[in-house]
Amino acid sequence: MNTKGKFKKSLITILGTAAISAMSLFSGDKIKAEDSWILNHANNHYYKLGSVTTWEKAQAEAVAQGGYLTTINNAEENRWLAETFLPYGGQLWIGFSDAISEGTWIWSNNEAAEFTSWGPGEPNNSGDEDYAGLHPTDLTWNDFAGFYDIPGIIEKDSNIPQPAYYLHPGDSINNLLDSIIGTENNPTILYLAPGVYKEDVTMDKYEHIIGESREKTIIEGKVATADDTILASLTVKNPKYYGESVCIDSTNSSSRLANINVDGNGNRLSVGILFAGQGSDNAYIADSEIINHGIGMSIHDSGAVIERNYIGNCEYGIWFFEPGKERSEYLQSRLNYTESTNNFGPMIQKPIANLGR
Repeated sequence: MNTKGKFKKSLITILGTAAISAMSLFSGDKIKAEDSWILNHANNHYYKLGSVTTWEKAQAEAVAQGGYLTTINNAEENRWLAETFLPYGGQLWIGFSDAISEGTWIWSNNEAAEFTSWGPGEPNNSGDEDYAGLHPTDLTWNDFAGFYDIPGIIEKDSNIPQPAYYLHPGDSINNLLDSIIGTENNPTILYLAPGVYKEDVTMDKYEHIIGESREKTIIEGKVATADDTILASLTVKNPKYYGESVCIDSTNSSSRLANINVDGNGNRLSVGILFAGQGSDNAYIADSEIINHGIGMSIHDSGAVIERNYIGNCEYGIWFFEPGKERSEYLQSRLNYTESTNNFGPMIQKPIANLGR
């Protein structure tokens, strides 16, 4: 089935033009997870690690990025920072200093100093120490001289656009997704280079996976989507003997699939796309091909938008848990096509449009 012409238009509708433009950035360069901003959900502020340098240069670097060396307002925030940046080891600059007036400690963003976590005997100003650093291992602070070179924690209040991540075969999709937290305004966008990715993929809310080539980018395993996720322009090839190849598990919002192949390898105990979750009626599937399964689609809810899809070489085309004449009319009007002669619910048996076949 040739849907390339239609795909670009539908994908722009799904992702927005900014994401389509980002697809042109397939240069092979990877962006490391630690280079991105990390969201603290408790205060909705973003954080990242700066360069290894002096306190004053670290503060200048933070300002240049629209932020400041971090301010810590309570024990919970102190612990979150320590646990988040502990893997980097050693001490880390924070935005606390008494360089202006000895003994009067102030935050670099001029917030009131209502919380401190000094270690025993600190601050002691041993050798003119005017700048505070966090010890992630024990959650305490120490004062340091300004000439020390250590990383600084940069904090920023406003939303930070997530970078687009680019993976190659051999990289782990799950490891990358687990290391980045997407938000409604800044979803995690992951692009896959052509090749085979051998793993079962579990997506979380606000995560997008987009292949460079529907025919050449292959996830050899099962894929589970979630609320507000996007899966597009790739093949899911299920090597398992049973179970679903793609599980749409939405409870509150939409999961969107466009221009994908879902291949069950002829496993008659498998389902191409399973609609799970009571909110999966908000799902959207378009311009896709589901082949070589026992059941092409298993639909639990009645409100999903399913258009311009092809189901082939499946014993049953679509299994409706809520059968009714209106579903058949809806699918027909949306130009879906199945060659299957068996269905658990009403489904068009003849092509309404050949979709380029």
